[in-house]
Amino acid sequence: MRNLELTEIRQIFLRHRKWLESEGTQGMKAELEPFHLYGPPLTGFDFSQATMAGCQLPVADLRYALMVGTDLEGAVLSGIEGYQIGLTGANLSRANLQGAFLVEGIALGTRFAGADLREAMLTRCDLRRADFSGALLRETDLSESRACEAIFQGADLSDASLTECDLRHARLDEAVLRRASLVRANLTGASLRGADLRDASLGGATLEGCDLRGAALEGAVYERRALLTAVLDPVFRERLKAGTKNC
Repeated sequence: MRNLELTEIRQIFLRHRKWLESEGTQGMKAELEPFHLYGPPLTGFDFSQATMAGCQLPVADLRYALMVGTDLEGAVLSGIEGYQIGLTGANLSRANLQGAFLVEGIALGTRFAGADLREAMLTRCDLRRADFSGALLRETDLSESRACEAIFQGADLSDASLTECDLRHARLDEAVLRRASLVRANLTGASLRGADLRDASLGGATLEGCDLRGAALEGAVYERRALLTAVLDPVFRERLKAGTKNC
């Protein structure tokens, strides 16, 4: 893997910006082989539509950067500062984003499948229709984010915070949400079939039409009235109606 200098990456993306602005008639599209550059200051850079799969930019300053449609599959972006970063349509499958700071980022339809987002900060982000299938999101903070129709199928969200998160019609089938906070989350129409919600907090959550069939709810904190608006296994529903403990 090549070690890239900051001056080189700046030159590459100056040419790339010309390519973007001229719609391909000037400059040159950035199509980079895997490279390593530790902690570069790249605030506000436009990486849109660039090919950067496998690149390593740990602890980079990427505040306000644009990575719209950028190929970052398998990239190492651990610990990056990405306040208000634009990631719409980017490919971050299998990327390492552990401890990344992505507060108020925009990631519409972004692919995070299999990515490592442990302990990352994704508060107040726009994650609508993003794909987190099989991703690691342990202790990740997604509070107040919009994640309507997002896919978290098979993701590990143990100890994660989804407080006041908008998860309407999201898919969380088979997701692990042990000890997760879903306090005041909107789960209207979401699917959590077979999800592990043991010891999770669901106080104040909106659960109307939420599919919880097969979900594990032992030790979970919830409001019985709200839970009865969800789609439940028949036996569980009858026990819940009867007020049976440990149902």
